[in-house]
Amino acid sequence: MKISNCILLFFVWTTMLFSTTTQAQIYAVVDFMKVPEGGDGEYLKVEQEMWKPMHQEWVNTGHLDSWSLWSIPYPGGTDAEYHYATVRIYTDDSQLENQMNNMDAVFKKVHPGMDADKAFDRTLASRDLVKTHMLYNWESYHDTTQAGPDTYLTVVYFKIPMKNWDTYQDMEKKYFLPTHKAEMEAGCRSGWDGYQLIRPFGMGQDYQFVAVDFYKDFKQYMKPRPKGLNEKVLSEADLKTRDQLFDDTVELVNLEEWRFIDGTTPRPVKK
Repeated sequence: MKISNCILLFFVWTTMLFSTTTQAQIYAVVDFMKVPEGGDGEYLKVEQEMWKPMHQEWVNTGHLDSWSLWSIPYPGGTDAEYHYATVRIYTDDSQLENQMNNMDAVFKKVHPGMDADKAFDRTLASRDLVKTHMLYNWESYHDTTQAGPDTYLTVVYFKIPMKNWDTYQDMEKKYFLPTHKAEMEAGCRSGWDGYQLIRPFGMGQDYQFVAVDFYKDFKQYMKPRPKGLNEKVLSEADLKTRDQLFDDTVELVNLEEWRFIDGTTPRPVKK
């Protein structure tokens, strides 16, 4: 692809992703955290006792849709790039523009009498913020009857050349989503999300797309898929086409297991 075409495509995507439309747009801001050896307990206390109440306040006031805390147990150890992730979900451009706004005022409201400088020093000492990524949700399918949060995820990172972006998304929708939905009906998963990395952006990143498989609990996470499920949903020809498209289109960079630790509750409904 010529450089001029790549630049044009970048501006088309940026304009589309950040324009205001009638359809709800979902953005995930993910902070990846590395903790010192033996420091998990202190780090979790900081997140749950200090930061969760602050994020709950942002949720309650409409500046944030949700916040959640996840452990990423593998590979683990001191050589791991990160051990935890926090995920902030935004569904409005104004939320994105004013992320974590009025922090001092929110801190004083939810932690009256607490020394802010000492609290933030404690945060810095408890972990290293390795990187922050913003992703755009381009497809989502979930079991809306399920009560409670999903507690297990598989997060799959794909490196995909820019020329293959449309092909990849069409492949997911046409060949993979039908089998995901069949797995949901069989009780083997609770949902699927497709995300694209938009900040930072470009082929210089380790990945460009993420597929997230949702499971309500460990039992569902480990549940075997019914034998012959794919063959019941797709024809033999479609399965061959799917597999060939996957080989030709994407490079599977990494697959991570995420385990839910804590999160905010939904914004109170105004009466």
